[in-house]
Amino acid sequence: MAKPLFKQPINMLTGNEIKCAECGGNYIKTTGKVLFEVREVPIEIDNIEHHVCAKCGEMLFRGDVVSKLQRLANEKYKKRHGIMSSSRIRALRQKHGITQETFETIIGAGAKSVARWEKGTVIHSEVTDTFFKVLERFPEAMYWLLGDQK
Repeated sequence: MAKPLFKQPINMLTGNEIKCAECGGNYIKTTGKVLFEVREVPIEIDNIEHHVCAKCGEMLFRGDVVSKLQRLANEKYKKRHGIMSSSRIRALRQKHGITQETFETIIGAGAKSVARWEKGTVIHSEVTDTFFKVLERFPEAMYWLLGDQK
């Protein structure tokens, strides 16, 4: 039986002929739906290339596919839960000519947080999402928080 739902897809496919670590079976290359868990919520992603053990159903993913799967699942989760998308965060920042580093200063985020949010590899908190929406509605608050009073 396949085990498509997982919290951290860490298996990386490195060669063409690889045996299943669970049962020793052979992997079959396929493309199809995969379930990915985001904040304990299963998210279904279509058209994902992966390998499945013909014997036990263990799944393997190339590293680049894992990254793609994570970004797609995160964006789908955000859309489903009304959380600001990565592209919307980027647009908010760029509309006002603010660098990622300056935006981090404005919102009190750690280094590279904005880059991860804009790339879609990390989902920001609900509190941060509310703050983004306030800044989107009242952009002058960004300048006030920087001490510029524009």
